[in-house]
Order: sequence, then structure tokens, then C-alpha cells
Amino acid sequence: NGAYTVKLAVENSVGCRDTLVKSSYLNVGNFKSEITSPAFSCKDATVEFRNTSLPTPTSFSWLVDGMYTMNNNYNGIYTYQFTTAGKHTIQLTNNYGNCTEVITKEIEVRALPEPAPFIANVPFHCAGHVTVAFHDTTRGVVQSAWNFDQYNYPLSVQATGKDVTHTFTQENAWRVTLFVTDANGCSNSGEQQVRIAYPNVR
Repeated sequence: NGAYTVKLAVENSVGCRDTLVKSSYLNVGNFKSEITSPAFSCKDATVEFRNTSLPTPTSFSWLVDGMYTMNNNYNGIYTYQFTTAGKHTIQLTNNYGNCTEVITKEIEVRALPEPAPFIANVPFHCAGHVTVAFHDTTRGVVQSAWNFDQYNYPLSVQATGKDVTHTFTQENAWRVTLFVTDANGCSNSGEQQVRIAYPNVR
């Protein structure tokens, strides 16, 4: 490693000679370019890629699936949101003075689970509090979570499980949100309306 001086000596057919010396003309170094990132992610999630190359390059750039993007690239940390599932290629180009090194890394983006319509068993009621039983019919998920409060943002988890109950305290067309998570840790949500209405007795 280090800077090397290059010397060129020439002689023509009549014996004339000359020498050209370039000091530090060649700069030889060991460069190890590296991308640190998760092996997979979920669709619509923002993924963080780190340029952990040694030594630190003088400049660098990123490509996603061969296309230049304008997403965050700060202090060697690059973030990108994948909107399609499948395998994607990240390319990192490091510049070390006059030297350039290009590496690629593949990341698998997994599809989100699709929540199936849930069942809401609303019992007969005249007035007052109404306790509704809910059942998640989604297959292939490891967690079901529920929110019953449409007026509170961000939506919080108020119950977990395939089968839960919730007590509504007044009439309304309530929006109930179901969050499902698969074995890959990918999550998605769906919502349905549950109407609580008291009979009109005259």
C-alpha cells in the first residue's frame, strides 16, 4: 500500500536519452466496500442501508434496481421504501480518489398479509352497553390485533387474538380496524363498519 513514484526512461535510434519522473503517481490501497442491511424487509417498509466501507470513500452513490434515486443519503446511511414485493438489487459505488469500486447486494421484499373480512356478532339489544364478539377469519397469520376507537389517532391496539370482545357504550356506526401479522413479521390492516343502533320504540 502507499504512493509510488513512476520513472520512464526512453532512448531514440541515435542514442539520445531522456527520463520522466512522476512522484506519487500511483496510489495503491486496499479498499473494502461493504453494504450493511437486513436480509429481507416487508413491502411498503422503509429500509436502511449503511455504507460501512473501509476506508471511508471520498464520495459514493446508490442505485436501486439500476435506477438513481433521490431518497435520503446522509452520513453513509441510505433509506428507501420498497413498494413492490420480490428481489431487489442495491448498488453502491465508492470513489477513492482516482479509484472506483462498485458492489451490489440483493434484498428480498416480502408481500404483506391480506386481512380477510372479520365476523362481528352483534347481539340483540334495546339500549345501554352492547358487547360484540369479533372473529378474525384471516389464514396464515400469527397475530391479530384490534382497534375499536375511530376517533383516536394514531390507532392503538386495544385487543389481541383471533377471538375478542368489545363493549360499545353508545349508538354509532363504529369503524373497527383489524391488524394482522404473518410469520415474516409483515403487517397489514383492514377495517369494517359495525353499526350499533337501538330500536325505535314508540
